[in-house]
Amino acid sequence: MPKTRSRRASKVRSAADSKQVLIDAAIKLFAERGFDGTTTRDIADASGLNISLISYYFGGKDGLLQAALEYIESYLNKPELLQITPDRTRYFEGWRHFIADFMRSHVANPNMHRLVQREQERDSLIFKTMVQQRYAPWYKRIMTYIEHGQSSGWLKPHLNPSTVALAIHGAMVQQVRLDVFLHQLRGQTLKDSAHLEAVIEDLCAILLAGVEGSG
Repeated sequence: MPKTRSRRASKVRSAADSKQVLIDAAIKLFAERGFDGTTTRDIADASGLNISLISYYFGGKDGLLQAALEYIESYLNKPELLQITPDRTRYFEGWRHFIADFMRSHVANPNMHRLVQREQERDSLIFKTMVQQRYAPWYKRIMTYIEHGQSSGWLKPHLNPSTVALAIHGAMVQQVRLDVFLHQLRGQTLKDSAHLEAVIEDLCAILLAGVEGSG
């Protein structure tokens, strides 16, 4: 074990690299074992770094969890997505890019999704704080995009923006959460790139057709 840790640690060039290695290890272990089932020693061993760096960089396991959740939020909340536009075609293309990016990101990084779900169910104070500070603004951004579509006459004006945002988000999340079940039921999995792209197209067709206005 010491030799393995030494080889892996030698590849780390900066404090930023060290932090990211620890965050990546924490996301994987927290997703697989849960926060309470993971120790700082587990994370240090998985990362190949000295356990003292967890306290040095994050102040402990709680701080590392917060950093992990912040990283996940920043990974998904890309500034180029859902940009306000005066053009109807580009507006709906924006929705397609958003849905496609969300699905591809979650399939490529399933541990991120699993960790968020675990913390949501655990209802930890750290997660509640994250919802207020980072995830709520992300939802607000989605609702602003919806409101823009409504005011432009492109989306049905009578729909509640928060209901639309939750419906779109929920539909995408459920596709990811139930992938194992659907694989057992129908032999299809989002890990198959062709099936993933087909699901993205289906979601776009179903969700956008349901909210599109006549303007």
